Amino acid sequence: MKTMMEAIFDGKLYPAEKVVPESKEYWDAIRDAGAQMEELESLLSEDDYGKVEKLCDLMSVESDCQNKEFFKYGLSLGMALMCEASDALTTYSDENGNISIHLEENQNPPDAVEAEPN
Repeated sequence: MKTMMEAIFDGKLYPAEKVVPESKEYWDAIRDAGAQMEELESLLSEDDYGKVEKLCDLMSVESDCQNKEFFKYGLSLGMALMCEASDALTTYSDENGNISIHLEENQNPPDAVEAEPN
């Protein structure tokens, strides 16, 4: 079984293609946008309707670029939060080998020694 990193590297994992919004609001907007486009097609000349389609294509590119940046920032923020949380933890082991984790740095519980890193 491949890891997620291998799947991404090999081009086998496309998160944007796997996620399908489930909200009613999304599907209503898709339906309504399609109806609006059909109405515009019947009202506008072929040339003018082509301009509307071009505008929609440009707005789609804009949205895709913005979503990519939101994703990258959100992922980076989440990873930074994980690192910060991990750095705040201190692991201790007592004489019986019981391990405890504490948020306060440099505050050893009585009769405990800091656990050896793996």
